[in-house]
Amino acid sequence: FLFASCKKKWERYNKGEATALKNGTEWRAHVTASELSGRDNHLNIFLRVYNTHGYEIESMRFLIMPWQIGTFDLNRSVPGSGFPILPIANYGTSHQDGHITCDYYYLDTTAAKNYLTITSYNPKSGKIEGEFELSMEIDPPKLGPSPQEAKCDPQAPDHITFTKGKFWGYVDE
Repeated sequence: FLFASCKKKWERYNKGEATALKNGTEWRAHVTASELSGRDNHLNIFLRVYNTHGYEIESMRFLIMPWQIGTFDLNRSVPGSGFPILPIANYGTSHQDGHITCDYYYLDTTAAKNYLTITSYNPKSGKIEGEFELSMEIDPPKLGPSPQEAKCDPQAPDHITFTKGKFWGYVDE
């Protein structure tokens, strides 16, 4: 067996951080970003939280973001509606080893602020920086007579608001 990796690329992939207030409490995540295959000048930005064992327990995704400096309104993703064409955001929690989705949240379209701003981008280094604010609502219940019974985590809030969000990371080539 031969294992090879590019140290420089791995370091870039692992670098990046996001901070925000999640329902008023400090929140931190790792940031990765990648070019969107098949869509020129667009990228996806991922914010992930890991537990002490290294398993992913939270994931926020900003998808189909224009690869340019500016402020972009976020839209709600709609399952089964085909490939989206506008910038979207969603958030989810995982449990066990991070591969099992727990609770899933969509953008709350009634919220006053749902945006991501790309404040800087360096094409030479691939470094990207920005800010965000958004409100999410839990995926509507599909089972049980009450919303609490439909949640993976009964303590999961129905709404989550991220304010004062900032991020930096590198776009993976």
